Amino acid sequence: EVKGKTEVIEFFSFACPGCYQIHRQIMAWARKLPADVNFRRVAISFAKPGWEPLARAFYALEATGDLHRVDTALFDAIHKERQPLFDQKSITAWMVAHGVDGTKFTSAWNSFGVSTRMAQNNRILTSYQVGSVPAVVVDGRYNVLGNSFDEMLVNASAVITKVKAERPAKKS
Repeated sequence: EVKGKTEVIEFFSFACPGCYQIHRQIMAWARKLPADVNFRRVAISFAKPGWEPLARAFYALEATGDLHRVDTALFDAIHKERQPLFDQKSITAWMVAHGVDGTKFTSAWNSFGVSTRMAQNNRILTSYQVGSVPAVVVDGRYNVLGNSFDEMLVNASAVITKVKAERPAKKS
């Protein structure tokens, strides 16, 4: 949580077809958010086989600084190219083939920091009552819904406006 900013969290998994469908759209939407909105992504696993290694890969990529470069390509590899990237060995091989330093990636994968983030995910899912992905939570209080991905993002924008309007004005 960033003080003075409205937090927006996207809960997702690289293994989730709906998350893949909304990925480019939500990233474009997030780039247009005002400066007083903090957008972050939480990769989750729901304890599903194959999902856990992909969540761990997300945090390892964040740690190595490679996420922005291979994020969309990893989604494409899984959903468009149907590559079976559901274990550490296959994910690491894919990363190396896409210019990620294998030693740095493996070190990050096995790091205390990434393990901590994975443990935090399970707690945050429970506290925010996220039962499926993709999910967008605004200000830790509003799990935003919609009948389509477009509607979900329109609703998220409206909730952000509502939350900001409820905040007490800063005294100068």
